[in-house]
Amino acid sequence: MAYILQNDGDSFEKHYWTLFLSHYFPSYGDYWSNSVAPLTNRPQNIHFKSSSVLTAEGHTPEEICLAQIHYTLFKHLVRAFEIINKLT
Repeated sequence: MAYILQNDGDSFEKHYWTLFLSHYFPSYGDYWSNSVAPLTNRPQNIHFKSSSVLTAEGHTPEEICLAQIHYTLFKHLVRAFEIINKLT
């Protein structure tokens, strides 16, 4: 199943995708679609699959860590965007 951030992301991701990510970081959505979303139980549950399920599907610990870091980076980008917009 193909995932699209603006349709399948959480509400926070959808909101900020529209506000700035799609314009300034368009490849963020591609990486998310190919490397993050498949590690979750979408569409019914946005949270990551269990470690045992991910391992059984052939995902490495490194892939899981990168997907988690990806969301952390997203939250930092959001915070920077909010700070910049308060200054202007």
